[in-house]
Amino acid sequence: MRLGHVCIIVKDMRRSLEFYRDAMGLQVIIDDLLPNDEMFLTRDLETCTLEPGGRFRNLVLIDDEGSSLELHEWFYPVTKES
Repeated sequence: MRLGHVCIIVKDMRRSLEFYRDAMGLQVIIDDLLPNDEMFLTRDLETCTLEPGGRFRNLVLIDDEGSSLELHEWFYPVTKES
């Protein structure tokens, strides 16, 4: 089975990169802080989180077949344990 796109919210981006990039061999194609003026409107982010002032690091990694994995590390609101 092949996946097109998966998004995961992570608590520790460094550890997640060690696994997905370094151990699994995925390639980072996007590494950005959001919101920014080009990609994401602040009001859209506030609609998603129901909190003003949300910010997160957004990484997109791909494998050799083109499947993508998106990782989000939230700075605000803070990612909580579930």
